[in-house]
Amino acid sequence: MIRTIDLLSYLPTFMREYREMKYIMSAENPELQLLNDNSETLMNNQFIMTCNERGVSRFEKMLNITPLPSDTLQTRIGRVWARWIDTIPYTIRALKNKLDVLLGEGTHTETVDYGNYNIFVQIDIDVADRYGAVNELLENIVPMNMTFDNRYDGEYDIEIETDIELYSSNIPICGTRTVPVNRSHF
Repeated sequence: MIRTIDLLSYLPTFMREYREMKYIMSAENPELQLLNDNSETLMNNQFIMTCNERGVSRFEKMLNITPLPSDTLQTRIGRVWARWIDTIPYTIRALKNKLDVLLGEGTHTETVDYGNYNIFVQIDIDVADRYGAVNELLENIVPMNMTFDNRYDGEYDIEIETDIELYSSNIPICGTRTVPVNRSHF
């Protein structure tokens, strides 16, 4: 919502005092607010980076992309954007620019091993939700005689939950017992 509609404010000051005008304007305000919100949504859906679920599905249909059920809106937008800017870069600078657009500046590093024809792209954990979009972008633009490796790096916590109950008993569960061995029998 860019702005809040208040029709009463458009009337001259002497007309704002009439009760009939207040009721008429308060009845029309919600309808015009809905019209304004819908036109704003329509405008936002024309652009990939500002679209909602309906808008991104329109772009996915145009680009023949099938979203996964677990994809968030940002992941879907990232995948559409990666396909939209999909032109083959012939320089590492062009690849960096594409990744800057997709992930943001400073969230990735690229290393090229020219001897082994390999490109290594490392992304931060903050943008790990766009890992699939980066992988798809690299599959489409890296030349066929080169390989690529895409990883994300960062600090993250792993929490493991178990359903093990504590067992307490006076009987030892595990113990050691030394038994003398008579080696003369061997």
